[in-house]
Amino acid sequence: MKLFSLYRVELRRLLLSRTVFAAALLSILSLPLGNILFVYSNSRAMSDYYILTPVLTGTTVGAIFWAVVMIMEADRLQRSGVHVLTDAISPPVFLSAARTLALLTISMLATVLTALVYLPYTAAKMSYLFSAGFYYANFMIFMLPTWWISILFADAFYQITRRVELSVVLYIVLIGVSVSGIAFADYFMRWINPFVLTYSDGFPSVWPLRIGLYTRTIWLCFALGVWLLSILCVRKYQKGLVFSLLNNVKKIAVLISAVLLATTGMILWHYQPFIDHGPDYYEYSDYLLEIDDANRISAIR
Repeated sequence: MKLFSLYRVELRRLLLSRTVFAAALLSILSLPLGNILFVYSNSRAMSDYYILTPVLTGTTVGAIFWAVVMIMEADRLQRSGVHVLTDAISPPVFLSAARTLALLTISMLATVLTALVYLPYTAAKMSYLFSAGFYYANFMIFMLPTWWISILFADAFYQITRRVELSVVLYIVLIGVSVSGIAFADYFMRWINPFVLTYSDGFPSVWPLRIGLYTRTIWLCFALGVWLLSILCVRKYQKGLVFSLLNNVKKIAVLISAVLLATTGMILWHYQPFIDHGPDYYEYSDYLLEIDDANRISAIR
């Protein structure tokens, strides 16, 4: 079967899955917890209270739910022993990719549904301060990419290890990096809990959205790169990790794409436009003094 045909089958199956429905429902219901359980920002801006805090809460909580669903779905065939039959019908690589793409599509639909569910309440509370474009931008920039990043990493960990417990441990370690002191020193490390300083009701809050879009792009590059590498680790029939990798590594296009995506992420990280990459002030002052001395010497001559 071709990839698109498998994608349609997996999409239809996952849309009818109770596990997927539960993850989507819990992700939607998690948004109000942000203002109930904790105060994200000391700002009194209505944009912070009614948009930023719920969206970031749903972003983090929903990412965990979708990762759990991804690992469960990736292990479903192995757990039931049906993988012996499915591997004979369609290539395991295509089936794994189709399942992941289908779950990414459903998470996108869940993001749109979440935004629509809370739209009337948010618009009523914010009154004339409400902006539909700004409202949807928060969901599309913070929530959707983070859910995709979480799904891709979860699936990659399972495809590499082929063990549920190891996949969960690796995912928890990745979360730990995002919430650790290292991440607070470098906010680019915060992949599951995006960093947003604050919003303002009186001035456009464009810069937080731009920073959020930039960081999400970086982590999407990393996640896609790792996921493509994990596709090369998908097991062939009666072959382990090493022999499956040696067999799949012949897919040069997949390997090159993975390396390019990871390299793009590193370049974007290093050459971020939000800091000054120019020389320090003292270095620049020394440079001006050298030019001035050279001009004086030329004038004397």
